[in-house]
Amino acid sequence: IGQGYGQFKYTGSIELYKEEINNIIALAPLGKIQLITAFSIKVVYGNTSQALTIDTLQSCVFMKNPFSAKANDKKLVMKIPLLIGNINWNS
Repeated sequence: IGQGYGQFKYTGSIELYKEEINNIIALAPLGKIQLITAFSIKVVYGNTSQALTIDTLQSCVFMKNPFSAKANDKKLVMKIPLLIGNINWNS
């Protein structure tokens, strides 16, 4: 008779080097990456036997600024959770 759709909720994460995060923090309002206005991320993937696909993650917001380090770490790579407003598939 009918079909209903629930609310879509997209989440993900991005991994960045600590140096890159420091640069973002330097530009962020009050030094908090969570206060940066929503932004888009283009994700490009594929392989040599097929055309590249481009998806656009829209209205992305950093959820927190985690920091952790271990002994003998050469490069600090940090995983930052993202809230994603919408995804435009094959855009």
